Amino acid sequence: MPNSGHNSAVLTLSSPNLSPFAASMAQDGSILIWNVQENTLADRLFVMEDRPSFLVVHPQRPELFFVARGSDNGYRIEAWNWENHQKLFTKPIPELPLSIAYSPNGTRIVATYPRWDSIGLYNASNGREIRQMTSGYGIVDFASISSSGANMLSYRSSAGEFIYHRIATNEVLAEVKTLRNLRYLNLFPNKRFAVGILNDSLVTLDTVDGSTKSRLAIPRLQIAFPLSDTLVGAIIKEDDRYFIRWISVSNGSLTPAATPRLSRIEQANGIFTVAQDRLIAGLTTGGIASLSPEESVQIAVKRPAAINSFARAGGQLFIGSPQGVFFLDETQILSQLRDRQAQLLQYQKVDLPFSGGIPRMFSLSENDILLWNASSASRIWRLSYQEDTTPSISAITGVHSKTITNLGVEDQFIIVFFRDGSLEVYDRDNYSRILSYSTIGLQDAIIINNDTLLVGKTLTSGFNSSLLAINLFTQETSVVQSQDKVIFDLQSTTDGSEYFTHSISQNSDNQDSTLLRRSHPTLAFRNSILSRYSGEDTGASMAYDSGVLFSSLGMDQLISWDGRRIMRFEKTRRLPRSIMPLEGYVAAINSDGTLSVWNTRTRQFYAELVLLESSEVLILGDNKSILVALASDTPPAEIPGLTAEYLSTLVLLENLRVQSPSERNPEAPPNQEPPPAPATGADSIDQESDRQFADPDTQIPSPGETDGTDDTSGE
Repeated sequence: MPNSGHNSAVLTLSSPNLSPFAASMAQDGSILIWNVQENTLADRLFVMEDRPSFLVVHPQRPELFFVARGSDNGYRIEAWNWENHQKLFTKPIPELPLSIAYSPNGTRIVATYPRWDSIGLYNASNGREIRQMTSGYGIVDFASISSSGANMLSYRSSAGEFIYHRIATNEVLAEVKTLRNLRYLNLFPNKRFAVGILNDSLVTLDTVDGSTKSRLAIPRLQIAFPLSDTLVGAIIKEDDRYFIRWISVSNGSLTPAATPRLSRIEQANGIFTVAQDRLIAGLTTGGIASLSPEESVQIAVKRPAAINSFARAGGQLFIGSPQGVFFLDETQILSQLRDRQAQLLQYQKVDLPFSGGIPRMFSLSENDILLWNASSASRIWRLSYQEDTTPSISAITGVHSKTITNLGVEDQFIIVFFRDGSLEVYDRDNYSRILSYSTIGLQDAIIINNDTLLVGKTLTSGFNSSLLAINLFTQETSVVQSQDKVIFDLQSTTDGSEYFTHSISQNSDNQDSTLLRRSHPTLAFRNSILSRYSGEDTGASMAYDSGVLFSSLGMDQLISWDGRRIMRFEKTRRLPRSIMPLEGYVAAINSDGTLSVWNTRTRQFYAELVLLESSEVLILGDNKSILVALASDTPPAEIPGLTAEYLSTLVLLENLRVQSPSERNPEAPPNQEPPPAPATGADSIDQESDRQFADPDTQIPSPGETDGTDDTSGE
């Protein structure tokens, strides 16, 4: 596994948790699991391509969940086991939560919503709703379940009150007046005290009587986290730079040092959380920083550069990325992987006809590639390569006024897709324009029988279908029967008698993504579902070669269809997206910008290619072999020796194995719920004895500790 973080800045960090593991997510859909005790990368999980609103790690098991938004704008909770990379459940929820977290014993998920009946409670194993807290007390900004799971503490910012609930009976035990309009409220580990932000002041509160324990003015204060009952980390922002100020706490009261000391968090991007007793910061480099008063450690040695396209020409594999285009000998890559060996290779750079921007490529023929700039208005160029020559590049179109997002190459035509949702069709031989077309919700298009443009789109009222057929020469448009909500990817067989679609069903209860086999629009036979994925996977793609269809539908596994059966390729713990068949192999660009290669005969993973921002190209074999490719113009003095120290900056030489639940807790039987944690006298949510609140006549009843009796109620 590459010793690297995300290929872009960290966008989301897991919520504060008691586990030694923190999770981070970037735009590429990857979730990285970090062991903050050992300051190491522990695992990777690829689940989606959109940024989640929340990311929460289970306090005891190798599990997490996040909140995602679907194409229908509805929200859902997705829970995963990050040790075996299995989805546990998907649960639709009414809207984006204000807060959401696991209970301390990990048996429940509690969410608060911006609505009158605002608290939702769910079984953490299957997502079933246990009880909707419908007492009608208004919008709740924050909620936390007690250690035993019997009671709940919530905070209403608009009213300025803490509310104690008994979960089993949905009974309000007490309402405690406190400060209003607190932001970013967090409980201390003992749950007796809370910390929040009011304007530019850090405030601590007693959750039992609602009193203000202390208030400290901190200019430019952003957020604060209690790392322990005696320490708070306050985050301050000055001129796009982030600093941390450590503040001691005694019995809930802040005791700042006489001379405050600010420590800068290098490369921080404003995303923070807590794991155990350490502050975790997301970094612009794609890694994280683990912080305490004693030390600051940046985890993730290298940052990958995203591969965005690849193509073949003249026996070379051309790789495109924001750093430019380079090429390596395809045979050399596939043949020189040797068991547990490390070798040095060289790659060649292509002199592009434009500076800056993002180069993208699409294979045109055995020796030719189509090339364009995907970041602005661009021409389309043809890159030609013959063995042992320098690539030649020539323009084949004028400058397009719109940004090109993708190309499609057919027998006689080239389809150009633009960012505004329109397309143009060109003659493949003379590059003359044949058709310009646009429709609402256009997703993809192919050409069949050399006369019909088949368009996949979003279902709209104008055309009661997500599939249209347009005559290339008369532009006559007809509706092709389809029951799908969205068709986002199309692929035709060589003879055009059949075609395949990636689509999303209209079933509102189950947003399935499907791979369908379809007949030519003018023929009639029943469409057949070849594969189904429970969830939306609009980034999946297809490729067709020598009678075999390849598909990346399903988030974590490449599949193929040979006309008789579906076959599944070995999982790689990546998220395959764009696919290209090679001779005897098939390759896919993953969502994180790496490239994976499989043997098509055995369907086993063969190698992984990783481009690093430090200019090295890593080719990692399934047998622990490592090829390190450097630019051909690298000065001899800068060519590194393949020492263990150097290789460890590139690759985790011994992949970390995450401990199983029974190893972390030898007393807990495998595959069983952990026992509830015992209530402690310091836990104000669960304390057994009567307690005096702000109202002298109000006492909280003894909760009776009936935890466990309500776990199936409402399911």
